[in-house]
Parts: sequence; C-alpha cells; structure tokens
Amino acid sequence: MRGRPSDYQEWQDLLRGENDNPGWGWADVLPHFRNMEGNNRLLDERHGADGPLLVSDPGHIDDFSRWFVQSVQALGEPYNQDFNGPYQRGVGFYQFMNRRGKRSSAAYAFLTPLEGDPNLTVRLHCKVQRIDIENGRAVGVTYCDATGAERRVRADGEVIVAAGSLVTPQLLMLSGVGVAAQLKAHGIDCSADLPGVGENLIDHPEVPIVAMANGPHGYYRQGVGWRMLLNGLQFKLFGTGRVTSAGVEAGVFVNPLNADGEPTIQAFCVPIVYLDRDGLGLVDDTYGVTVTTVVVKPKSRGFVRLRSANPDEMPLVSPNLLKDPADMQAMIEGQRFFLRAFQTPPLSDRIARIGIPDPTDLSDQALSHHCRRFVKTNYHPSGTCRMGPDDDPMVVLDSRLRVRGVERLRVCDLSAMPNINAGNTNAPAMMLGSRCAGFVSTA
Repeated sequence: MRGRPSDYQEWQDLLRGENDNPGWGWADVLPHFRNMEGNNRLLDERHGADGPLLVSDPGHIDDFSRWFVQSVQALGEPYNQDFNGPYQRGVGFYQFMNRRGKRSSAAYAFLTPLEGDPNLTVRLHCKVQRIDIENGRAVGVTYCDATGAERRVRADGEVIVAAGSLVTPQLLMLSGVGVAAQLKAHGIDCSADLPGVGENLIDHPEVPIVAMANGPHGYYRQGVGWRMLLNGLQFKLFGTGRVTSAGVEAGVFVNPLNADGEPTIQAFCVPIVYLDRDGLGLVDDTYGVTVTTVVVKPKSRGFVRLRSANPDEMPLVSPNLLKDPADMQAMIEGQRFFLRAFQTPPLSDRIARIGIPDPTDLSDQALSHHCRRFVKTNYHPSGTCRMGPDDDPMVVLDSRLRVRGVERLRVCDLSAMPNINAGNTNAPAMMLGSRCAGFVSTA
C-alpha cells in the first residue's frame, strides 16, 4: 500500500517554499515505488515487475474473505482489483510482499543480496546509546554490543538514523537534539534546540467489529492437530494452501458519508476471532470473523518524550488515538457501515451473532464507548521528526531529510512524514529509504 497521490501532494504543497526542495509530489515518489516492485500480476505506469520486492496476490483466500467482499459490493461499493491503481475506493483483495508463501521483506529484498559485500557491515544485538555530535556535526554513534560493552564507531561521511517514529526522536533527544528545556531537565547538553522533535506523532487508529460464525467458517481450528500437519505438508510439498495466507486477505477503502468522496476509512477482514474474548460472552473458543476499521487521515496528534537520560528506558509515548472529535466521528460512521455489511448476504448467512459492538444500540454514545474501549494502534507511527518549510519552528528536517542545526545527520524513516498517508506505511517507509539513498549519493 502506498496511499493516494493527494497524500504526497500535501507534502509537496507544504514543502514548496523550502530551500533546495527536490520535490515530494506523486510524480517524484512514484518512480521509487515502481522501481522497488516485482509484481506478479501488474505491470503498467504505476507498477513494476522486475524490482527486488516480490509482490503477489494472496496464496490462499478463505471463503469468509470472499463473502465479505461480496457483501460490501451489495452495499454499493465497487470491486477494486488494485488499491494502488487509478482510484482507491472499493473492496477487493490485498496484495502482499511475498511469493509462494515466503515473505519478501526489505531485509530479504535489499540486504540478503549484499551478503559478503565489503561495503556493508551489519551488527546485530547492538543498541545505540546516542549519536555523537561535536561542534554541531554528527561524527558517529556510541552503542552497546551484544556483551553490553560500550563501543563507538566514527563516520567518515554522514550518520543516518532509521530507528522509527518512536525511537528516532528518543535517540535525537539523548544526543542533545530537541527541546532545550526538556533536555536540561534530564541533564543532557543541548546541541540543537528543535522543539518539534517527538511532537506530531500520528498513527492510524483501529477498532474491531467481531462476529461469531454459525458453522466451521474461517481459520479457527484449521491449524490444530491433523489439520495443522496436513496444512504444513501441503505447503512444504507444493507451496500452496492455508499456510500461504497472510491472515488478512480482503479489505476496502470507503467514505461512509460521501460515497464519491475520498475514502475516510480503510478496513481489514480477518477470518478469525482474534480479539481478546473477555467481555464478548464467549464460553468456548469459536469460529468467526473480525473486521478492523481504520481512520486513514487522522487529525489527532500525540508525542514522544524522554522518560530519562537512560537509553535503556523506553520513552514516554502518548498517541492520543481518537482524541480529535473528527476522528471519533469518522470511526463511528465506519463502524456503522461495516455492521451493515455483517447484516447483508452472503456474509449475514454465515454469522450467528455479532459480538461487538452491540448491534441493537448504534447511537453515537454507545459506539463512542466501544471505540474508546477497543481502539489500538495500526502499527503506523509517523511524523515525530517531520519535514517542513524553513519558517516553521516545529520542523525537524529539511526536504532532503537533513536534521536542522546539525551537519552530516539525516533521518530516514516514517518520523520524517509531514502527514500520514492514507493506507499502510511499509511501502512509504522504503520509498523514503530509496530517496534518502539518492540524496546521500549526490551530496
């Protein structure tokens, strides 16, 4: 998933007045997405077939996923065969970064081919303590190796931080880059007073809808006993069967209040009851289906701050999911839409009852309570060291991912996003890596 062109137009508009801006519009980022991709079905101006990331259709699709797609179509949503295609709206089946049931991650795609390359050294089980900054310049990092011994490595060129939106701001603050007053409170000397470090935390909030099946539909108990052995044997011998499923096979982008407007909700259909059963009234384990609704362009913002100057202590994280009333209202409307899908054939013909939320009370108050109780991260934290224009005091990075006020230091992860994309963030993270490689090579 890449999001939609308007996501990157937002970035471009924000950065238009920034000095030395290389461009972050759709036309600027699309070649990076396309060149990385090795799609097994699509090849056009949006998709590549020869890239190192192997992208494929689901190896196995459960009937519950098919019924979900058909029920959403029955509500008037179009079938979409490519969520990265000309339009995002609609229901269909996701593609995945795998091939024949084997994961094609960034590590497999980009690092494995470089094994033995003398220009690459990978050190595992080593935790960075801080970035070493001398006279306003990043000169290396201090880290603890697998034995706990403290070591330093010097950088002849640049230091590039790619620790993610929760740990990258922590590392910057531990290194003296952040809000001067907060750093001082932890006994850390300030190298660059950047109040935006750790602010603007954006994440996609996710709330489930759960229903119990009226028969052995879905994946539950499919992997127990003899079935587990048979599924494993089928995969080992033929590379097919249930083992090749990623679990989430079908999804949808929809705007419940304005069908023709840009989607406000993304949903994932999981043919299993994977939520904690406490409070759902389940005496025994059961078959079922879970649909998670996600607000794709949330307005809520959180923060990441230091707990202490000890690198081994986790930072303080407050995502503030659904804090903005607009996010809560969007989530409520998403819940109502997919509850209607649960009550529409053919999906409704296989559902015994809806576990959560209570389908007899769909008031704003009841759904708001449900959303607050069950909301969780969609694992897409972003924005905590965002790019932006020169005149914005909360900006941490320039348009080439360089940390303001510190020479030879860049950030290359989702924390650089000015705003989150409408969809999963794995592909955008790799696009940022591809762009950063170009910036470094031309520096």
